[in-house]
Amino acid sequence: MLNITNLSADYGGKPALKEINLTLDSGELLVVLGPSGCGKTTLTRLMNGLAPSYFKGSISGSICIDDRDITGMTAWEIGTIVGSVFQNPKSQFFSSELVGEVAFGCENHGFSREAIQERTDKSIETFSLSLIRKRPLDVLSSGEKQRVAIASVYAMRPKVFVCDEPTANLDLGGIEQLLGTLFKLKAQGYTLVIAEHRLSWLSELADRIIYMEKGRIVREYTPKEFTAMP
Repeated sequence: MLNITNLSADYGGKPALKEINLTLDSGELLVVLGPSGCGKTTLTRLMNGLAPSYFKGSISGSICIDDRDITGMTAWEIGTIVGSVFQNPKSQFFSSELVGEVAFGCENHGFSREAIQERTDKSIETFSLSLIRKRPLDVLSSGEKQRVAIASVYAMRPKVFVCDEPTANLDLGGIEQLLGTLFKLKAQGYTLVIAEHRLSWLSELADRIIYMEKGRIVREYTPKEFTAMP
């Protein structure tokens, strides 16, 4: 489903990724681990098209989703097949209201009025946001904002969700809500890539775990192998 072949990248002449080779099956959840500066975020930015279109640099190799090489696609084209959820959901909001935010991506891609309404309502219902749908975004908790961010991506029906440290601003309650949300996505067959530092909450959800150092994948674990470590 997702194939990364000999992927290397640098920012301003400084190597960020070196010869990454990775394959994900449809519906698989991959966790990407490693110390700060190891290349986790760069990998997610290449998957969702933010690099090199926004974060300038040079890349070599390929990232293919369903045999389509996204390294040669425009950002808006990548956005139809790869959805992004950032550390701070406020950084990706374009609206001040919940319904408008969930609908925004569909509106931006020119979906019909009927399709926008149907997808927006379905996303709000799927992620248990109906009771707060009329509240402005700035009064929501961090966990609720994260669910809105995921709902707005879900409305687009991408093939892959890429999450860069999604628990960075969440308390325990927010993490539990996020875990339930990701379980729903996984049950529906979406492919998920999660770069994280906080790990315990992912042990029952992950299919595979990779560990990165200095821009390279240096180790791969099954969840059983990882939880058995001291």
